[in-house]
Amino acid sequence: MVDQVNRQELQMQNSFEVKCSKHKRWNYIYIHIKENSQDILKCQDCIIEEQLSTENLVQIYKIIESNENTIFKNWPPFENSKKNQLYEDICKETNKNNGIDSIQAQLQEFFKELQDKVIHKIQSTFKKLASQLNEVFLSESQILNIYNQVSQKQELKNAILSFPENNQDKLNLLQKIITDKIKLTTENTELFINAIHDLQVNKPIFSLNQAQIIKQQILDILDLIEVHQVQPQIQIDLTNSISQRQSIQLFQKTLEEKVKIMIDLIANKSNFCSDEFISEIEQTLKQNKYIFKNLTFENVYQQGNYPIDFSQLKNSQLQDLGLLKDVICSNEQKYASHQLSLNQLSQEIQPISFQILQFIQKNSSFSQVYQQQFENLLLKYPIFDEVVEDPMQVIPLKFELSDRDGKQHANVIQNNFKSWVFQLNSNAYCQAYIPFNIDNNLKYIARVRCQSQRQDHIWIGLIPSQEKNNLLIYDQNVISFRYNSKSYNKVKEIVKGKPLHSFSNIEELEIHFCIKEKYFACTEFPNYQNLNKISQEYCQLFDANKEYNLAFLMYHQNSRIQLTFFQAVNQFPVI
Repeated sequence: MVDQVNRQELQMQNSFEVKCSKHKRWNYIYIHIKENSQDILKCQDCIIEEQLSTENLVQIYKIIESNENTIFKNWPPFENSKKNQLYEDICKETNKNNGIDSIQAQLQEFFKELQDKVIHKIQSTFKKLASQLNEVFLSESQILNIYNQVSQKQELKNAILSFPENNQDKLNLLQKIITDKIKLTTENTELFINAIHDLQVNKPIFSLNQAQIIKQQILDILDLIEVHQVQPQIQIDLTNSISQRQSIQLFQKTLEEKVKIMIDLIANKSNFCSDEFISEIEQTLKQNKYIFKNLTFENVYQQGNYPIDFSQLKNSQLQDLGLLKDVICSNEQKYASHQLSLNQLSQEIQPISFQILQFIQKNSSFSQVYQQQFENLLLKYPIFDEVVEDPMQVIPLKFELSDRDGKQHANVIQNNFKSWVFQLNSNAYCQAYIPFNIDNNLKYIARVRCQSQRQDHIWIGLIPSQEKNNLLIYDQNVISFRYNSKSYNKVKEIVKGKPLHSFSNIEELEIHFCIKEKYFACTEFPNYQNLNKISQEYCQLFDANKEYNLAFLMYHQNSRIQLTFFQAVNQFPVI
């Protein structure tokens, strides 16, 4: 009874019983949506007499009974051509049911299936690993089986337990067992050494470290599961002529354009990507295109630069372009490392191209402009000087004199395009070096020919680049070899043959060195009969944090050193 009274009171509070000013017998039941109208309340007779359309009417009782979930069909006012569609869209998007039961059921079914499959996979993996462990322990038990078989424990046990029954016979049996085993001492020792070695080598180390990492990765992947496809956050501006659907379509098109840019970059023919890989990448990017939502593509390319279209080139032509790229880069590095001008060819770095250019200059009537263009072409595309026997770096054979007081007593002579000589004019200590900083990670081979009245006044060594104008090679903290003398010579450990310093004359010396490996060795070329390397006590002189130059020191007038070969190699010769 009380509940019924409460409901009646609530209905009375929410009722709107106001008589129409025109039709006294009827209450107002509608609000008429009309701009600047003084008579916006209408009863049912008003509707009939004025022939009002329901499209501009809102029921008063619905307003009174409305809550936060109520959607009025004709309120607020919308454009006539769009308001019906907007009303339907608003009702659809705000309907809380909206198939939630079906979605919940799908979600539940998905995770149930996922749980079943994951549990099954976990159990299967556990059984497999447990079986592998059993195999390991089974292999360990083989050692025990071999031991039981070889040791004949049971025979020993039986002989001892039955000893009182027949002392002599059992004593003889025990003696035979011992004698037989002593005879097999060597065989049994070898048998167990091999068995234990095989077990130790093949026995895996038990660890769950990788398993822990994979477990965390699985948990992290589960956190990535989403039930909502990422959609663009678009603010609906109802005053704009572009509808929400059009905005989404525009956003989707933008994402597809971004995906196309990524595919074009990957599929550039110069990358030599396979069609299968490109297809897989394209499919993956299209499925996950929303990852590009916040990625700006306005500055994909450097200003004024765009990808070069290689689509018309054959693969062989692309490979030729790759080789040409290596040639150009190598040539620029050669010029840069020698501080030579890039606006002219060098007879040292491009001897063949230099000769061609000189021939044209001397034997043709080409204009200066044409000759300059030809020089620029040879400089930019140095294809004539790139045929080398060894793929490793070939180092220009050049000397530079050290900036010391004795510099005026020596000079550097160029015999031909690739042969330089360091020569003394008077008795004085003078030092020269190769203007090439050693790569500490590479192996190098150098060969020199020396001419001197006294070879014991010739040194070859590695000078720290920063000290090349200060240190002399015979200083204690310099890695060096001294001809025909044991003193001031750090290359004294014999690897093969005899001490090199004991030879009065070496026609051509070959030097092997690698900073990273703390290795500096000398041998005579081409016989390789004797090989000496730096003594262990001097290995601490190698400093991986320093750069080095190969350097040479002489004293006597008319002494000469010719560098005949200097190159990085993959491996030193086997001597």
